[in-house]
Amino acid sequence: MKTTDPCSTQRRRRRLPFRAVLFALTAAYAAASCGLVNGDDDGDGDVGEDQAQLPSRPVAIGDRDGSGGSAMVGSGGAGGGGAGAAGAAGAAGAAGGGNEDIGNPDLDDPPPRPGGGGGNNNNVVRCDDSDCEQNGGTCEGQTCVFECEDDEFDCTEQDVECPDDINCRVECLDDNQCSQEITCPANATCTVECDEDGTCSAVINCAGTESCNVNCDGDDSCGGNFLLDNVNDDLRLTCEGDRSCGVGVIDCGNGAVCNIQCGGEQSCAAAIDLGGENADLTCDGLNSCAGTIVCDGNQDNCQATCSGDGSCVQGVACGNVGLPDVCDVDCNGEGSCPTGITCDAVTCNLLCDNNSCAGVGAGNIVCGLAGGDTTSCQVDCGLGSCTGAVTCDTVDGDCDIDCLEAGACAGAITCTADEGACNVDCGADNTCANAVTCNSTENCVLTCDNDNTCLGAVSCVSEEGTCNINCGAGAVAGTCQQAVNCDADQDCTVTCDADNSCPQGITCTSADQDCLIGCSGDAACLGNVTCVDVGATCDIDCNGVGACNAGNAVSCDADDRCDVDCGANDQCLAQVACVATVIANDCPI
Repeated sequence: MKTTDPCSTQRRRRRLPFRAVLFALTAAYAAASCGLVNGDDDGDGDVGEDQAQLPSRPVAIGDRDGSGGSAMVGSGGAGGGGAGAAGAAGAAGAAGGGNEDIGNPDLDDPPPRPGGGGGNNNNVVRCDDSDCEQNGGTCEGQTCVFECEDDEFDCTEQDVECPDDINCRVECLDDNQCSQEITCPANATCTVECDEDGTCSAVINCAGTESCNVNCDGDDSCGGNFLLDNVNDDLRLTCEGDRSCGVGVIDCGNGAVCNIQCGGEQSCAAAIDLGGENADLTCDGLNSCAGTIVCDGNQDNCQATCSGDGSCVQGVACGNVGLPDVCDVDCNGEGSCPTGITCDAVTCNLLCDNNSCAGVGAGNIVCGLAGGDTTSCQVDCGLGSCTGAVTCDTVDGDCDIDCLEAGACAGAITCTADEGACNVDCGADNTCANAVTCNSTENCVLTCDNDNTCLGAVSCVSEEGTCNINCGAGAVAGTCQQAVNCDADQDCTVTCDADNSCPQGITCTSADQDCLIGCSGDAACLGNVTCVDVGATCDIDCNGVGACNAGNAVSCDADDRCDVDCGANDQCLAQVACVATVIANDCPI
């Protein structure tokens, strides 16, 4: 579509409406009848040089009231016929709609109306038309720039007020500058540069600002009485200076974007509230983010990364108020998040590594709350991490807990998946040093197949699916050292094929399918080994050297079939008891 620049001087002439032309001719005739056209009236008949340069015929200027045409425009005596004709033309302009573009194409349009401070004045489109210079700033293109420095525009003595509707940048150029309030513009972008030490120690008011960008790069900058106030749109805050952003509350408000970078040593000691539709916090400075960190509200995504050593000492809480769609929390800095993580979002992805989430008597990981709305939990615990309890509660979704490196998951692990599945993987030596419990509607898998894993009681309950407990095989040592319980609607499988595994009792129940218990490791399964209320078949293999051979019960109670194999273990043979329609192998007849 072809468009016309409203500021162009090359605008086409429009013809006067017929009624306007008729009206102009009538007015001219009346003026002539009164003797005002032939120049015989009193007055100086001399024509000045400036006047001679004016158009010799009446004109109507677009966007002006046609009645203005009564002013003198043409040549002639003072008050002579030119004035009368011009007045008539002005009247014609009013009659024909003076706002029509019927002006002389050789005349420029009138300049834009000055806009003052802006506000709701939509006519302000240029920095030069705003109050920028009046307020102490300078216009650089379409940005109003305030340079705060000693002995110049001193922002330790006066506020900075950015005019509305114009992008604004405030530069704090000397130490301790910008100690007075900074008011950002409405309906525009605001950038505040706190590059020098001790700068920006007062309120920065972002009310109505489309994007509030504050860079606290100087040491001890954004301290004192620093506060980001009335943030309701996008916020980007960078705290790269040591001890920067150290006081008060950093509140993201409800904008589309909240981005906070805390790279300075001991930066961001303030409380941090990660609001907005999409929030992203990075704490990569040494001992950064020492205040509380919460990520609440009905957000699309909230991400917090605590990669600095000793960062996020008060942990991270996501979804305590409102229900974010996704919360991603990574505590991978050495010793970060010692008090742990709490997540109550729809989807929670939590990671602790490098001895993080490992405070003394703390370090709990809470992924989803009982009776909450979390549909998916993913918890990854790395080297020496997650020393407190790890709990997972999901509704209509799965729970996945991975203890991936040595020393991970020293506390109790509880996985509860309503209408979902549970998976717990103790995937490295010396992991899962306490009880491991799974309660799920669908399948449950517990993997304890590395040295010294699952040292507490192990329990798996599946209402509608299967249970699979793997306590290792072969040279793996020291697994599943307390009681093992498997209770599933479908197949229930317990594997104790590692030497000295499962030394305490094993209980297996399957409502509709089979129980399979393997004790092939040497000296495995030295406690009671029992199949109870099995809907189909119970199969017990005690063929490892000395397996099931401590004189404790080996019993099978199944609807269809019992099959017990004691190998060469005489105490096992002496203790076998089987109740089923079909009995096999070492079951006594």
